[in-house]
Amino acid sequence: MSGPEDLSPAVRQALTYAETHMKTQHVLFRDIPFRTKNVGRGEATIKVTLPATFADGDEIHGGFYTIMLDTLLGVSAWSMMEVFQPIVTINLKTDFYRSAPPKTDILFTAHCEGIVDDVAVCHGRATTEQGDLLAHAAGTFLVSRGKSAEGKESRL
Repeated sequence: MSGPEDLSPAVRQALTYAETHMKTQHVLFRDIPFRTKNVGRGEATIKVTLPATFADGDEIHGGFYTIMLDTLLGVSAWSMMEVFQPIVTINLKTDFYRSAPPKTDILFTAHCEGIVDDVAVCHGRATTEQGDLLAHAAGTFLVSRGKSAEGKESRL
C-alpha cells in the first residue's frame, strides 16, 4: 500500500486543500461525513457514514455511490501526477450490487492503473466494512497537460 509520502509535494498540497474545501465549503460534500483513510500513489480510500439525505426509502440511492466513486476515482488519477492538472470524467460505468441503509459505514476505494497520453484509467469499489461489495466503477478521465508533446493544445 502506498501512502501520502509517495505523492509529489504539489499534488499532496492540492489534495489537502481539496479535502478541506470539500469538508467545509462544497455545497454537496460538506454534508457528507467522510474520513480519508489513505491517499497514496495511484490509490485512495475513504470511509463514509451514509447520510440519510440520500436515502430512497430505507436504502441509500445508487446515485450516491456513483458520485462518491467518480470523485474518488478522480483523486486516484490526481495522485499519479507529478504536477496537479485539471481533469474531467469522460467515461464512467457503475455497477450496483446492493445498497445499504443510512448511517452505515462504507469504504470507498479507488485505484488508477495509469495515465496514457492524456487519459487516466481508474476503477474503484464501495464495500461495507465487512467486505460486502455494494458497487463497482470503472472510469476514464481526460487530463489537461497544457500542450501535448506534438505541440497541440490540450483537449480540456
